[in-house]
Amino acid sequence: DAPGSMHDSATFNGTALCTLLNQGRLPLDYHVAGDGAYTESDFMWTPFPEPRNGSLSQSKDTFNWIHSTHRQNVERAFGMLMGRWLVLETPLQIPHIQVHAVFTACCRLQNICITRQQEAAADEL
Repeated sequence: DAPGSMHDSATFNGTALCTLLNQGRLPLDYHVAGDGAYTESDFMWTPFPEPRNGSLSQSKDTFNWIHSTHRQNVERAFGMLMGRWLVLETPLQIPHIQVHAVFTACCRLQNICITRQQEAAADEL
């Protein structure tokens, strides 16, 4: 399957990170926030589903709200990357093994841009 043609959960299941987490080879305080399509596990935290009759308890509703805000931050970060680095707007036409290098380069360049914008703003004060 081409990158982008599978659901995020299927893609994640094939990553080295998922393998390490499943093997218990990373500290127990590592967690991944997945949406309802992911299978919950010790490291994969998913929202509580809405019950068919009734509503969630206050604690479950609060968990879902916090979980959602964290996922929104991650989605916003990906949106910022895609908005600045046009190479990410369309499926990459490169070998799958090179996708990591391209994405890492975009992340590093994004961090440099953010740092320089913050420095420029501080200079204006």
